[in-house]
Amino acid sequence: STRVRQLELTLERLRWLPDVGPGPLIAVNLPAYRLWALRLGDQADAPPLEMRVIVGSAAKTETPLFVGKMAWLEFNPYWNVPRSIALGEMLPKLVRDPAWLERNDMELVGAGKPSSAVDKAALAALRSGKLRIRQRPGPQNALGAVKFALPNAMNIYLHSTPARELFQRSRRDLSHGCIRVEKPVELAHFVLGGLPGWDMDSVEAAMEPGPMRKVDLAAPIPVVLFYTTAMVDSEGRVLFPRDVYQRDPVLEVALRA
Repeated sequence: STRVRQLELTLERLRWLPDVGPGPLIAVNLPAYRLWALRLGDQADAPPLEMRVIVGSAAKTETPLFVGKMAWLEFNPYWNVPRSIALGEMLPKLVRDPAWLERNDMELVGAGKPSSAVDKAALAALRSGKLRIRQRPGPQNALGAVKFALPNAMNIYLHSTPARELFQRSRRDLSHGCIRVEKPVELAHFVLGGLPGWDMDSVEAAMEPGPMRKVDLAAPIPVVLFYTTAMVDSEGRVLFPRDVYQRDPVLEVALRA
């Protein structure tokens, strides 16, 4: 009866999703830690690109559910550190160790030339919002070699990661809210499919260390971040992901009301 109820709650949630029409689509089921990139309409018979993902932490920073549109890619991106992370996690480290920014290939930006020098004035400017922290492109960059931009007020997007070992964990709610993808080269090739000159080799070349490069997509691609604790895999097996964000009981209460 518990499993049947999970199936019913899943059907209810799927009714909330919009009809995105034909064309490419990226869908992420958060509790399953899974992403699918597929084409609807005339090319619907092509097998989807499937991969593991890392999502926001259940304890602090849940990834929100929404439907957005991917508009561009950034190869070798800068990581513009959100203010909450800069003040809550990085500022205490800078107070104890002013050289921490330089060791982590980060810099202060916002007034004049970017700098990794940290003194009392810089710390005060960071606290007040006059300066912010960003991480330069490179092997230490938290976003890895590519960022999949998804304009939204919550600053949520998809990106690669240098911490590849985390994809081997069974529970992968480990991020600050953004979604880390297991196969960034394949996903970049998928979303750039409408542009000439972007085969797999050119995507891999663009992800080699170098300056940041922005590439606009031929057309925005819908991205659906959804949540279901029941699903069917490609072989027809029914799977029941853990309710990592504890949303099933909340939906039960809402439906009873």
